[in-house]
Amino acid sequence: DDLRVRFFAPEAGVPEDPATGSAAAAWAAVRSFEGDEAGSVSIHQ
Repeated sequence: DDLRVRFFAPEAGVPEDPATGSAAAAWAAVRSFEGDEAGSVSIHQ
């Protein structure tokens, strides 16, 4: 899988998360809660 992510939080004073860690963590949590099996994913900004 190949995923491109961007995360914006201007209300929190973060125009854009430069390392996409917030978006990657949120995406992984959703997959986990949905019961998706572990696999290999490349995440790019």
